[in-house]
Amino acid sequence: AEIDGTIVGFADMTHEGYFDQLYVHKDYQGRFIAVHLLRAIEKVARELGLSKITTDCSITAKLPAERMGFKVVKEQTVERRGVEMVNYVMEKELK
Repeated sequence: AEIDGTIVGFADMTHEGYFDQLYVHKDYQGRFIAVHLLRAIEKVARELGLSKITTDCSITAKLPAERMGFKVVKEQTVERRGVEMVNYVMEKELK
């Protein structure tokens, strides 16, 4: 996502529908940039013939993801660099 030539956010997804990253710069949060990025991801997913998008979502991102239509499939504990963290396997059905 760009505003006046400045990159303010990005998102990516695999061809299989794994929604890996969504980032919005702190100075541009609250402007629905994440919503627009997710809509772009959904559009590509539909073009690929996918019926759902999946993701592993942090505790912090869980509520915003739910607001954007994702549902929790399961809670899990993952280890990153020797630190255990809780995150959520989530999915969004595409209509």
